Order: sequence, then C-alpha cells, then structure tokens
Amino acid sequence: MFRVFLHSEEFLEKIAVVLDIYGEQTFQHSMECVAIEGTIVSCGLHSGGQFAQVDLTKLFTPGIDVHGTYAGNRGDFENLVQFVTENQIEPLTHYVLPLEKVEEGIKMILEGAKGKTVIKMLMDPER
Repeated sequence: MFRVFLHSEEFLEKIAVVLDIYGEQTFQHSMECVAIEGTIVSCGLHSGGQFAQVDLTKLFTPGIDVHGTYAGNRGDFENLVQFVTENQIEPLTHYVLPLEKVEEGIKMILEGAKGKTVIKMLMDPER
C-alpha cells in the first residue's frame, strides 16, 4: 500500500520505507516515522541542500538505512512514471495559481510556504 503523508502527520505505527523528497526540513520527521531496521530514501533538496541535524543514536540503534539519490537515468525515470501512473499517485498540491500570479507564487515559495505550489499556464495554440 502506498500513501502520501503530510510532514506534520503523526503515525500509529512506524513505516518500513520512507521516501523523503523534500530534504532538510522534513528529514527529522522521516527519522521519527521509519520503523526499526527500516529505510529512508532521500532524493530531494527542495528545502535546502544542507543535511538535517541527526541524532546518530536514533539512526544507529534501530538499524535504520539511509540511501541518498539525486538523479537517475532515462530508464529509471520511465520506471518511476510507470509506477506513479499504475499506483495513481498524485502530488499533494496546496496552491494552484494562474500565470498572472507567478510573482506571488515565487514569493510564497521563497518564504517557505508549506506544500507544493503550482503555477498554471494555459497555452493558446492559435497564438
């Protein structure tokens, strides 16, 4: 079973594999959510490229594996697209703004707005 969780969400049970695509601001939460001998896959730097402060005893004692990846090849990307499509995974989007409000959207991102901010562009093929 696959599910998207909010970064502030608390869990009744620990999770075997956590995919952290945000980075510095969410890594601590990922550490709190992963099960004993679980795995965290960190593949995003959206909240900053510095590694989060980590209590190493909380990493080593429960035997947590951390795997980092930054990019893959075309085949990896195609497999990811197929996986997302087959499992009907959709991003958690908090804001969808029209192109006219692109400055507002950029400001929200720079100020650390939570969640995904999308700028919607409609292309007019007649132009």
